[in-house]
Amino acid sequence: GQATIRDVLLFPQMRSLHSATQPSDNSLTSDSRWIPLSRLAPVRSEKPRPPVRVRCSDGNEYPVHSWAGLFAAIAEWLIDREYITHETCPIRLNGVTRYHIHTAPVHGNDKPWESYRLLSNGLYMFNHGPCDERVKRSQCLLREFGYAPADFLVAMR
Repeated sequence: GQATIRDVLLFPQMRSLHSATQPSDNSLTSDSRWIPLSRLAPVRSEKPRPPVRVRCSDGNEYPVHSWAGLFAAIAEWLIDREYITHETCPIRLNGVTRYHIHTAPVHGNDKPWESYRLLSNGLYMFNHGPCDERVKRSQCLLREFGYAPADFLVAMR
């Protein structure tokens, strides 16, 4: 079978993201809806359900199983296009001093991250924070590399 983004994150030896699929009308259940990433604004106090898929600007879709998975899927998409590399690290978003993607799971002051994910190219992704912050990170990461969050759709249930 093909590797999913979750497989790649859990099993780093599976470096290929060939699990992307072209969009299809039956890729989602009838109770799902697509929202542009630029308009996605979960309210953490309402404990919103996580997204189920992300459709990138090139039409490829990736399964997403959590709010952190949304940020990971966007990062992996950018890794596939060679935007996120060891040379582009550390990646900071919104002008904050906190590193969001780096060669080691530490901030600029060498403080270890509370939680992280290993990405397919061996880099680390900061993985702590509520749903609204993870959406903002996803939006900022795309803008950092010249992509419009409005061109990325997120399937919600």
